[in-house]
Amino acid sequence: MLRTHLRSILVGACLAALAACSGDRPTATAPDASLQSKSTSTGLLLVSGGGQSGSPATPLPEPVIVRVLDQRGAPVPNANLNFLASAGVAFPRQTRTDADGYAQTVWTLGPSAGEQTLRVSGTGGTLTLSANALISSKLQKVSGDSQTATAGTLLPAPLMVRAVTRDGRPAAGVTVLWTAGGGGSLSPLLARTGADGIASARWMLGAEGAQTARATTLGAMGLISVEFRATLAAKVARVQVAPDPLALLTGRTGVLVATAYDAQNRMITGRQVAWTSSAPAIASVAAGGVVTGVAAGSARVTATVDGVAGSAAVQVTAPVPGIASVRVTPATVSVAVGGTAVLAAVVTDSAGRTVTGKRVTWASAAPGIARVDTAGRVTGVAAGSARVSATVEGKVGYADVTVTAPASGTGPIIGGIQINTTNPARPRDRFIVQIFAVQDPDGVMAVSVTARSPDGRQTATCNMLPSQSYAVQFPGPPHMPWNCYMQLPENAQHGRWTLDPVAARDSKGNVTTLTGAVLVATRQLNTVTFEVENLAYDKVPPAINGMSLKVTPYSNAYNHGWEFEARMPASDVGAGVAGGGMEIRSPGGALSRIFTCIPETFGSAVLVCRMRVLSTEAAGEIVVYSASVSDKAENWRSYSTAQLESAGYQARIAIP
Repeated sequence: MLRTHLRSILVGACLAALAACSGDRPTATAPDASLQSKSTSTGLLLVSGGGQSGSPATPLPEPVIVRVLDQRGAPVPNANLNFLASAGVAFPRQTRTDADGYAQTVWTLGPSAGEQTLRVSGTGGTLTLSANALISSKLQKVSGDSQTATAGTLLPAPLMVRAVTRDGRPAAGVTVLWTAGGGGSLSPLLARTGADGIASARWMLGAEGAQTARATTLGAMGLISVEFRATLAAKVARVQVAPDPLALLTGRTGVLVATAYDAQNRMITGRQVAWTSSAPAIASVAAGGVVTGVAAGSARVTATVDGVAGSAAVQVTAPVPGIASVRVTPATVSVAVGGTAVLAAVVTDSAGRTVTGKRVTWASAAPGIARVDTAGRVTGVAAGSARVSATVEGKVGYADVTVTAPASGTGPIIGGIQINTTNPARPRDRFIVQIFAVQDPDGVMAVSVTARSPDGRQTATCNMLPSQSYAVQFPGPPHMPWNCYMQLPENAQHGRWTLDPVAARDSKGNVTTLTGAVLVATRQLNTVTFEVENLAYDKVPPAINGMSLKVTPYSNAYNHGWEFEARMPASDVGAGVAGGGMEIRSPGGALSRIFTCIPETFGSAVLVCRMRVLSTEAAGEIVVYSASVSDKAENWRSYSTAQLESAGYQARIAIP
């Protein structure tokens, strides 16, 4: 019963597949004259369909097509024809030729193996053709078994079977029926073996359950079949791409890894991954997730597995220029035995820009002559020469250090240092440097100081002489202020400039060198740095917001008198207070003095004006005849005695 049922399925499926061809006009081919018989005034010719092979009880692969022509070779329309099979059945069994003289039928072979015949008769005569009903003794599985795919997708490779005869030869033209279990489907449902005996089908897996496919054909002893099995792969629920984000330099590559997970968060392996970039001009991606930085910017790289996508951000930056050079400043330095000097390493990159924050390794080639600490401070150990190196990321700069033997005596004493703008009309390029309380019993000969720009490339130097005004009042040691005007170079670098060590030399060649750090540590320092600015300030002049005066008696070996001090809080809405000036007088006219007012501390808006007055000059009281203040934009404002007093400020002070 099963054999009969499957056979009917095969026959019905074959007839349904071939019925669609019955209405097609056949292609004219040369008739097979050997198959003609009993032709009269008309001719009955076989066009195609003779000599075929097929499975028993199944339609032949091709329809049988005949044509009726008259004696002149013209087609005979509407000619009546009959098709009679020795075994099996022809459909239709009776038909008429069309307007071109063609007629066709589908021949289903009988159930027995061997040669079978079909007799065609009617207008034009009679002809007989034969077909071979083949029964394969075996159906062999060729390929396609045990594959894996996700539900609703085709297996990567087709399913293939081979039909062979009893003696092992390929059986061509055998009809194979393909069926699927587990909700899947196969295409085609019916396939015929080729000359090599092979038939194939593509298998789309179902959604659930065991996935099986079966190839069935009719054999000598009944139906024979082979079974294929497939595995449903887990469905991808999400895709994770790492690292996220990925940072790259332009021209460099990195690798992203895509990991697929199912709904239970189990890792899925062995799936194909498709990679794409949202901005290939910034970050391109190749197979395997290899990402190349093309240009600076941001992109998103996406990995898709079985239609599910995940992505990671990619940030591409231009490479930071490497360290190009290291320069040590000063390049040459001289210190006495026991003396110190501070070296600085100026680091530049390949773009010529100054680089800060790098670790500097200092070393001395002759530590027995000059040693250097981690901050670049050089200390003279013994007379001689030594080379000091500064290394930053493999780049090296050098300074030559000369250590001199100590002089026979002691160098001058330096009490303190102060830097102020000397000309409020040009506060950005000219400064006054004052060294206070320079003392030496052998007589101070010279004091020198050098200021250095923030990057160490620009310098401004002055050699100091005793202040002429003070020298007149105090014509000798031990307290001699030393002044010099320091003119900055043209196009001076903006920012904070720093003083190099200050050196004072006496008449016997003894030298005292003090660094800014030493001055700070001993509280002898007003400032060793000053600001060089270049800003577009407003034109509103500053204002004096108050004034307080006091006098303090003084005396020394030369004279005595009063030390006058004025404190002026000032303000400016734009550039900031730079400095000021003052003129004081006495009622009798014996005193008339003009002097400069400077900020109390660096950056302070409180101006301090100090001047010593001899007791013979000031009698009764000292009057502020005028006071002025300037800002860094070279704006000035002056006040008279009356203006100061009308504002409620102290403008005069009595002498006790």
